[in-house]
Amino acid sequence: MQRSGTRMRGRGRTRSLVQGTTRQRALADTLRDRMDAQKPIQAQGAALPGHIARLALSGLAGEAHEDARETPDLVADIAQGDRAAELPLYVRVATDLERTAARVAGDAALSREDLHQEGALRLIEDVRAGLVSERFGGAIGPYIGRSLRRHLVDLVDSQRPGRPPIPGRERRRLREALNATVNDDGTYSTLAAVQYARNHFGWSLAHFWAVHGSAFGAPVQWNDASNSGGLSFAETTADPAAAEALTRVEDRDDVHRTIEHAELTMREHDVIEAIFGFRGLAATTEETAELLGMSSRHVKRLRASALAKLTRAADAIGVTREHGADTDEPAPEIVKPRSPEDARCAA
Repeated sequence: MQRSGTRMRGRGRTRSLVQGTTRQRALADTLRDRMDAQKPIQAQGAALPGHIARLALSGLAGEAHEDARETPDLVADIAQGDRAAELPLYVRVATDLERTAARVAGDAALSREDLHQEGALRLIEDVRAGLVSERFGGAIGPYIGRSLRRHLVDLVDSQRPGRPPIPGRERRRLREALNATVNDDGTYSTLAAVQYARNHFGWSLAHFWAVHGSAFGAPVQWNDASNSGGLSFAETTADPAAAEALTRVEDRDDVHRTIEHAELTMREHDVIEAIFGFRGLAATTEETAELLGMSSRHVKRLRASALAKLTRAADAIGVTREHGADTDEPAPEIVKPRSPEDARCAA
C-alpha cells in the first residue's frame, strides 16, 4: 500500500508539472498569436510586460519571440524605425528589467510591476531615440545598469513623501567626482568632474548641475566694487535693500582672508564651507557628514581643528580686534542662522 501510495503521489506530481507546463505554453502561444509584430510595445497593454517577464524567466517567451539578430543589431534597427524588432529586444532583456525593478522597488509606493512597466517603456523610448546606440554602443546591460536604473531610482524617490528629489546617493557620487578630479593645488576642476560623472555614472550635464545645486545651493557673488570694479554684494543679493548688505561683504572678506592664512587641510576646508554655508545654506553636522562621506564624529573633529586654526589666524592678521574682541561687541554674523525648515541639504 505504501508503494502504491508513493506511486500515486508521484503520478499526481508529474501530472501537475505537465499541466503547469501546458498552461505556460498555452499562455505563451496566446500571447504570440495576439501580438501584432508591427505594433509598438506601448500599445500592447499595461499588463503585458509583467506576463512576458514571468514567461521570460522560464525561457518560453524567448522561444516564442526568438530573433537571430544580435542585440546591438536589434537596437540599431529599432532606431531606424523597425517596430517589429521591439518585442524581441524587450523579451531578450525582460529578465534584467525584472531584476532591476525588484531591487529598486523596496518599500516604494510603486510596485515591482509598475517599475518594470516604466522601465520597458523607457527602454523602447531611448532605443528609438538612438540614445542606447550613441552612449552605450548598443549594449543593453550597461544601459540598464546605469541610465535606466538611475531613472527608476529617481522615480521611486519622487514618490516617497518627505523625500527630496535628489537622494544622498547622488550627492555622494558628486563628491566622488569632485575628489577624483581635484587639481594639484587642491582646487576642484568642475569640467573634469562633469566628464568623470558622465563616464562613470552616465550623468548628463543637466543632471550634474541639478545635483550640484542641491548639494551646495546657489553660490553668493560677493566682491569689492571699489577695488575691482565688480558688483557689490548689495547688487547681487536677492534683497538689494538689506541694511547690513555691505557690512556682510566686509565680514565675508575678513573670513576669506582668515581662511587663506589658516592653512586648512582640504577636508577641514570642506567642513568649514559646508557648516558655515559659504556656498549656500549652512549644513548641520549630520548633513555635512553625509555630503562628505564621513562620520559625524569625524566632522566634529575636523570642525574643532579648523576653528582652532582659524582663531590663531584671525589673531595673527588682526581680524578679531577689528570686530571688537577687546570689547563686549558681538562677533559679526557671517551667515544667517538657519531654521529647521530651511534644511534643504538633507539627503
